[in-house]
Amino acid sequence: MSPNFSFKIEPPSAPKNLSVVKTDVGKVTLSWKPPDNDGGSPVTGYILQVAPAGGKKKKYDTVAKPDGNTFQYEVTGLKDGKEYVFRIKAENPAGASEELAELNKSVKASLVIGELRTKLIIYQLNMFYTFSACKMGLSYRVVFSNGNGLPLKCLISK
Repeated sequence: MSPNFSFKIEPPSAPKNLSVVKTDVGKVTLSWKPPDNDGGSPVTGYILQVAPAGGKKKKYDTVAKPDGNTFQYEVTGLKDGKEYVFRIKAENPAGASEELAELNKSVKASLVIGELRTKLIIYQLNMFYTFSACKMGLSYRVVFSNGNGLPLKCLISK
């Protein structure tokens, strides 16, 4: 007589350590670790959601569904300078995790140079612009150029 085995697959637990890798103008790169419990079946993907920060009731939108082997994602299309909150769920063939991982603070979608948050506003003049930044003591020097090496504008900021 052969043994009779029964095996039930359940949704995975929440991903771990959702964190910000970097922010830039209109985008935020996030990373996470896989859940401790896969529910008995490999994680097939993640559900990454975003909502504007502030207010008591947040309306989250799904912005990406990376596959189960992806642990970093760049969320684009965010409004520069606006703050957002992010959360993520894991899923397998049994469904999505009931629990989720959330960032414990809001994130501003803007360029970060060291601890300096700089909002870049460049008026389009049908020219290609580049910029460079370097730390000078307690200040930062940001130089805008039109690609031929000639500076167009220089900003010194704390």
